[in-house]
Amino acid sequence: GEGLVKWSREFTPNPQHRELYDGMMQKWQAVYADQLGLVDSGLTTSMWQAPGLVRASPSPRPSP
Repeated sequence: GEGLVKWSREFTPNPQHRELYDGMMQKWQAVYADQLGLVDSGLTTSMWQAPGLVRASPSPRPSP
C-alpha cells in the first residue's frame, strides 16, 4: 500500500493541547454511542456495515 499513497503533509499532535484533545475525544465517544443507539432503534441507518456483521433488527415502533 505504501506505493499507492503519497503523503502531502503529516500532522503531529501538540502535547500542550492534551487536555483539549481528551475533551474532544470524550464528546466524540458520547456522540458515537448515541448514534449507535439511533441505528439500533431504527431511527437512522449506518453508512456502512462490516462484512459478516448481523445487527439485530429493531423492534417495530408503535403507530401514533
